[in-house]
Amino acid sequence: MTRKSKQPGGINPLTYGERAKLKDYGTETCRLTTDSQHKFGRCQISLDIATDPVATPSGHVYSREAIVDYLLTKNRELKRQRVDFEAQLNEEKQKSSQEASIEEQRQRNLFVRKSEGTIQKDQDQHASAFDSKIGKKIDIESRDTKKESLKRTSYWLSQNAPDHVKETLVAPPARPPSPMSGQPLRLKDLISLDFKVDEKDGQILCAVSGNALTTQEVVVIKKTRQVMLKEMFEKMAKPSMTCPVTGKRFKEKDVLELKKAATGYAASGKVQAKKYRHTLT
Repeated sequence: MTRKSKQPGGINPLTYGERAKLKDYGTETCRLTTDSQHKFGRCQISLDIATDPVATPSGHVYSREAIVDYLLTKNRELKRQRVDFEAQLNEEKQKSSQEASIEEQRQRNLFVRKSEGTIQKDQDQHASAFDSKIGKKIDIESRDTKKESLKRTSYWLSQNAPDHVKETLVAPPARPPSPMSGQPLRLKDLISLDFKVDEKDGQILCAVSGNALTTQEVVVIKKTRQVMLKEMFEKMAKPSMTCPVTGKRFKEKDVLELKKAATGYAASGKVQAKKYRHTLT
């Protein structure tokens, strides 16, 4: 019995030692530690502590300068894409108009030929008539047909290389997408946050309890911009619908749950990174 049949599934003919030497093949998997995870209060673009922090409707936190610069850049790109897309539409419209005029001229010529009684038989009928009369086959292939046949049999020739196909543009979206969620985003959708920062270690603190915000569930009251633990919100703010810091009343729609930070534990979210590489089998 060969060693291939002894492998699990019988599909890999290599031993463990041989596979260990071929480390450049196969998908590579790496476990992410806590240090590799995004911490709460960090900007999703600059990856630094958010300055003048704002949140998007999806709950992601950004520095105002970074997200505004992103939106301005994306709006300029969308403007250029709209110009290119409109130019493509005009080009297609002109092409359709030319094709329609050519087809109209062809139909007109065909009508004239029919009216004059000079319509001919199709090519197959002519070939068959000539074959029966002169007893030999006539080559009825055109030059273009022979070129197409040559492409199939001699595709390696430079003149038979495929031509460039112009890319067809799609209609650009009306608004730039959010960097993380991909949903349409506007400047007025940004929600200002009031972070309470610990001066010693730079951690973000709960506005109510003063505890550090690490991997807990966090909410913000849009009307007052106060960021607090969801546990403290459920206990001290939700029953009376009043902000415990400012004393202002708010509605249910004014509450937004922010994206919490992750750890190296599997329960916190995605903790594995994969890099695809070709395999030997």
